Amino acid sequence: MESQLRAGGNRWTATRAEYYARRYYVAKWRMNVACRLLRETGGGLTEISSRVGYTDVASFSRAFKALVGQSPSSWRSGKSGT
Repeated sequence: MESQLRAGGNRWTATRAEYYARRYYVAKWRMNVACRLLRETGGGLTEISSRVGYTDVASFSRAFKALVGQSPSSWRSGKSGT
């Protein structure tokens, strides 16, 4: 019984790790799309955040800064010449 519980715990740990890896992958993918939209379009943050699946611009901006390292508007102004 104990070995079954341990095996179950290991399975849960792997599942949890996979879950977080998938969430991170999806978040990075969304921010890559957002970067492309910021670079290639003149769309506002409301439009871009909506296009990548956020209903709230503030949440999008926080997630963008956490993953990219700067705010969307700072990123756009810094990348506008490239």
